[in-house]
Amino acid sequence: MKPFQRDTQVRTLNNGVIHVTLTVLALLWTLPTLGLLITSIRPPDDVNGSGWWTLLFNPEKVRLTLDNYRIVLGLGLDQVKMNLDRNEGDIQLLKSVMNTIIMTIPSTVIPIFLAVIATYAFAWMQLPASPFLFTVVVALLVVPFQIALIPVLKDYNVLGLNGTFLGVWLANTGSGLSLATYLLYNYISTLPC
Repeated sequence: MKPFQRDTQVRTLNNGVIHVTLTVLALLWTLPTLGLLITSIRPPDDVNGSGWWTLLFNPEKVRLTLDNYRIVLGLGLDQVKMNLDRNEGDIQLLKSVMNTIIMTIPSTVIPIFLAVIATYAFAWMQLPASPFLFTVVVALLVVPFQIALIPVLKDYNVLGLNGTFLGVWLANTGSGLSLATYLLYNYISTLPC
């Protein structure tokens, strides 16, 4: 056997072992996620009485239902709660998801929009104070935002912004603007004229 053929065979064998090992690891890694999914579609009594793997080994004894999702999403709560006899209080996941969307989208878009404007000025406009102002923006990266929490809270109380979406948007804009400006400057300054 030629040395080249032997190296190819060894390499093929090694690749096969690597692929099998990685496949087994990937399956083991996703096993807990499968368990969570199966548990989420089983009634609470069944979850408390047996493990999720019962579906795999004894499927005829397993009841599957979407009632858990109906409860969490607030769909048909009255009938589902009567059937399951749960006393979990008022679950408002949809309201929480909407609050999250209302808070995160503007909290992301506003700093990026303002950072693009500032970055354009720093990168392409020849202003006398640009290098100094850009240094100040970069220096703000090392200041922990927790230092500004008390003064900002006092100002929010005076302006009536406590507990409002606008207050959250402004706080996130203030804490993320310098980083967004720095990152976008590194990109925009390399673009050709």
